[in-house]
Amino acid sequence: MHQKPTITNPDLCIIHTHQGGRISPELAQVLAPVAPATFHQYVLPARSDVELHGHDIDEYWWFTGGHPRVTLWTAATGKREYQLEPGDLVVLVRGMAHTLWAEHVLTYYQ
Repeated sequence: MHQKPTITNPDLCIIHTHQGGRISPELAQVLAPVAPATFHQYVLPARSDVELHGHDIDEYWWFTGGHPRVTLWTAATGKREYQLEPGDLVVLVRGMAHTLWAEHVLTYYQ
């Protein structure tokens, strides 16, 4: 039985699409097919407290408004924080713990 590869480096999950960044071949290889009907715009109120958590599905955040601070955690690397801009994409691979924070309203597609 062939085991699907996993992502242990959360840096691969941050894609600066506003600078022309694209999902790497390594990341693309582990992602489940995307169900386009599940995408929706989400607005997160300022200073929302979102606990560090994970899912058994892949999740995507494509920011269109605001400058979020995203935290990703893996057992291999521990906690890493990223300051993002509108146009950045975060690919949350199933099982990767994550949270986000901003002093202002965030708008993104999830």
